[in-house]
Amino acid sequence: MTNTAFKIATPCNYPHYTPVQKLMRKANTGDAEAQFELARRYDTGNGVKKSYSEAAKWYRMAAERGHEKAQHCLSSCYAFGWGVEKDENASIHWRVMEQVTRDNKDPMTASDWLLAFILIVFGIPAAVLYILWKVIDFLSLFVGPVLFCKAVYKHYGR
Repeated sequence: MTNTAFKIATPCNYPHYTPVQKLMRKANTGDAEAQFELARRYDTGNGVKKSYSEAAKWYRMAAERGHEKAQHCLSSCYAFGWGVEKDENASIHWRVMEQVTRDNKDPMTASDWLLAFILIVFGIPAAVLYILWKVIDFLSLFVGPVLFCKAVYKHYGR
């Protein structure tokens, strides 16, 4: 004897997708969060066969859409050669893009462009560039107040 009430209540005519298939459909429509989640699944082997190259592909798609975590992960992929050819310049590029995204998607400042240029032209290692970047960023906190104090002093005199 069959349970007809169950058959009537079950939406048989709707396609049944696994969570990964649903994620894939959303990712293919350009949803950056879905692309990132799909990349994480390929990276860890959660629900799919582990594949660093597929993970890097999906990280790139999400990163190009401005997804901060994807930019960070893609940078790591390039730094260690996971699923892509090891490329320090690409790694730095995506770290810089992550920083720009983190800073409320502001465009790169002149010092950011200068540091990126120095890195590419002179081949300075990423760690040195990062430290230099942070020092300049820290010092820039004092430039504004110092210039303001000089202007006030000049205007009002002693």
